[in-house]
Amino acid sequence: MPQLDQIRAKEAAEKFLKEQMTSSDLVSIMTFANKFQVVEDFTDDRERLLTAIRKLVVGEGSELAADAATGADEGDDSGAFAADDTEFNIFNTDRKLSALEDAARKLAAFPEKKALVYFSSGVSKTGIENESQLKATVNAAIRANVSFYPVDARGLVAEAPGGDASVASPRGTGVFTGSTQRGRSASFSGSQDTLYTLAADTGGKALLDSNDLGLGIKNAQNDVSSYYILGYYSTNSTLDGKFRKISVRLKTPIAGSKIDYRNGYYAGKTFQKFTSADKERQLEEALTLGDPVSELPVALEVDYFRVAKDRYFIPISVKIPGSSVGLTKKGTAETAQLDFIGQITDAQGRQVGGVRDFITVKLNENGCGKDWPAAFAVRCRPDGRAGRLQLEVSGA
Repeated sequence: MPQLDQIRAKEAAEKFLKEQMTSSDLVSIMTFANKFQVVEDFTDDRERLLTAIRKLVVGEGSELAADAATGADEGDDSGAFAADDTEFNIFNTDRKLSALEDAARKLAAFPEKKALVYFSSGVSKTGIENESQLKATVNAAIRANVSFYPVDARGLVAEAPGGDASVASPRGTGVFTGSTQRGRSASFSGSQDTLYTLAADTGGKALLDSNDLGLGIKNAQNDVSSYYILGYYSTNSTLDGKFRKISVRLKTPIAGSKIDYRNGYYAGKTFQKFTSADKERQLEEALTLGDPVSELPVALEVDYFRVAKDRYFIPISVKIPGSSVGLTKKGTAETAQLDFIGQITDAQGRQVGGVRDFITVKLNENGCGKDWPAAFAVRCRPDGRAGRLQLEVSGA
């Protein structure tokens, strides 16, 4: 979040701990800046929680709060160059949603219902590219019996037509025709829609357009004070990944009563029904695991050669036995597609480069066709330095 939103979130959390927390409440504090971490585990010790809140550094992670430019504005007819950072926005949003998924999985060990209050400055999606990670986050929360209570730390916003002093003046005639205002309004509403979706699909409540941020924590406190857990087995065993709606009603309606519940869940999905976004998320999850489990045997070799005083050439060779690669028969040929992803990080753990691609292996009826790629190389340039990632595919 931006620094001002972080300050408001800290003040709301401190106010709740000082004035509204009861002796029966157990509170845990989690943060996500460049990585997800548990600052304080569940406890009812107010002083301990307040100390943890006060130690949080304002400004950490604020450089990733705003979306990067994805091209010229709709009303920008000046012809000025605008960088396309769509991929950065997709990755940035996936990281936020993935952190919520990690939090839900950590809370799965506790059998009770959990309320996760999520202070945010909105989560902007890029088209449908983030849908796969959003579904995965909601599914993880439902399985862990976690309800999200997102709080928009921006509060009630009354924005100037062309933007306030925190943004650069818009180019072109869009500010006069109204297209710039419509674009900014649509972007703001879209960032709140994701927060509302997280709350609605997990049985929580989103606090939007309110300057009393502590009310969002109070809503979570009230909802977990008394609740029922209902379970059932679905008769639909199809693993198609589709959304299944749920309806809960009172057999004998009571005047003035209201039932809050999750309105559905996403079914599981087999690999054959994975979309490109699903495969992308699966690769990212495997990459972030500390000790990933794989049934695919690989042999990895890393060497380095000094080519200048401050430059090194580092070839990375990964060999996979051909007998372990599943092949699909198409006519007289057999094919297989290998997806791979790699990241380059600095000493602080920040990503400075990466590669994401795939290769298609083709074999003829003799087992070694001319389309077999001996090696596949991608040149990466993190921080302006040249490097090469090499993937070798070998088989009997």
